Amino acid sequence: MSGESIVGVEAFLLASQEYCAFIERADQISRSELLHGVHCRLADVYAAGLRLPEVRSGLPPSVENTSAAASSWGNSGEIALATQLKRIIRDVDLTKEVYGEEALPDRLSDDLASVYSELKEGLDLWNARDQKGEILWEWSFAFIHHWAQHATSGMRLLWLFMTLGYPDPELESGAGP
Repeated sequence: MSGESIVGVEAFLLASQEYCAFIERADQISRSELLHGVHCRLADVYAAGLRLPEVRSGLPPSVENTSAAASSWGNSGEIALATQLKRIIRDVDLTKEVYGEEALPDRLSDDLASVYSELKEGLDLWNARDQKGEILWEWSFAFIHHWAQHATSGMRLLWLFMTLGYPDPELESGAGP
């Protein structure tokens, strides 16, 4: 692996760790801070994902499924996180601006949770296994074929929130916590 690739992997690891840590404390952050913070970290991890080493088509260096055994994260965790984020972010009409008429009200929380799931799974594996080549392949493949789409959809909706100053409906209506 070239020096540039190693720097790219290190930047991706750092951005992934920061994104996951931020999401894990989402319930301790105000809504506007959450939206701004996740917007910044999502952009960081997306940019770092673009710099991961190139993935060749075909199977990873080892054909075994490295993601099934070592990760502590699963579909139930992703659903729980999406539910928590939906409660914190709340439904907004802006989702139709990004996702079209078929928009679901919890689409942003689902996007953020999907990115978290992919990153957290890889981080768990990275820390637990020596097969870094396989993990990098899976991260790169998943970025290209799955979570980059969730990240860009999320960033687009977060951009709309940003243009509105990350409004908090409770503060605007006068209703407090």
